[in-house]
Parts: sequence; C-alpha cells; structure tokens
Amino acid sequence: MSIIRLAVSEDAGKIVELSKGLTVDRSSKEKSGFVEYKPLTMEEVARRISKNPFFYIAEEDSLLTGFFSNFSDEKLKDTSYYPDWFSEKLLQNSKPFIYSDQLGVSKEFQGRNVGPRLIRKLFQDLQDTDYKAVWATTSHKPYINLPTKLHCCIYGT
Repeated sequence: MSIIRLAVSEDAGKIVELSKGLTVDRSSKEKSGFVEYKPLTMEEVARRISKNPFFYIAEEDSLLTGFFSNFSDEKLKDTSYYPDWFSEKLLQNSKPFIYSDQLGVSKEFQGRNVGPRLIRKLFQDLQDTDYKAVWATTSHKPYINLPTKLHCCIYGT
C-alpha cells in the first residue's frame, strides 16, 4: 500500500515526469488527465513544494504513485501562474482558503484508492486550522475535455 507524506523538493523531478505522462489534449479520448496543462519545470515544482504544508505525494517502495498539490491563499501568490485571471478570481473569495490544483495518480496505480487517500490527508490536516473552504477545478465532461469548472466545498461549519 502507498504511503502518503508531505512532498519535499527532492520529489520535484518525479512529480514533473508523472505530470507529463498524465497530460492530455482536448481531443483526447482518455478518461482522465491534465487537460492541456503546461508541464512545470523542476524548479517551479520545487518552489510550489517549498514551505507548503499541503503538497502531498503517495509512494510505494520509493516509487511515486501520485501527488496532490494544494495551496493556501497566500501560497497561491507564489505559483508560477500568478497573477492570472484564475488566481485573481480565487483571491477575491473569503480567506483563508485552500486551492486544490492538481491530483495526479500514475496510470498503474489508478483505481487503487491512491487519489481518495491523498484527498483524505488534506482534509485531515485541515481539521485543526482556520481553513474552512477548499476550491478545486475539474474537467466536467470526460472524453470531451471541455474547459474546467470551479468548485468549492465548505466544511466544518
């Protein structure tokens, strides 16, 4: 079974490779993937991991099986795509909040509960914090890969 832990900068290269393998274009017939997501460099991933208590990886026998990148409203400003229309829109919301950016699971480990375990880890870690909202985007039509839709869940109220 995979272990879930906080990512460290040394994980950046493995995360970049997994992310590249999961990226699909809009015309893809793949059921899931990062739709036309510009692959990040190792330096960008390492910066996103740095001092981020909400960036997790799953691994089994030192093999990266998945990752889940999340950012607080403050850390969102430190991502490579800030400022852009999307992050600006998010930052207009009540703070503090968490933005769930990417959840990636290697194809060999999909369907093995890795993704749900990464999500549960985030919500466990948020329980004793002031964060009460989690924002995320999803492709809302698999196989067609239409533009993403913004979702929010409020918990602990």
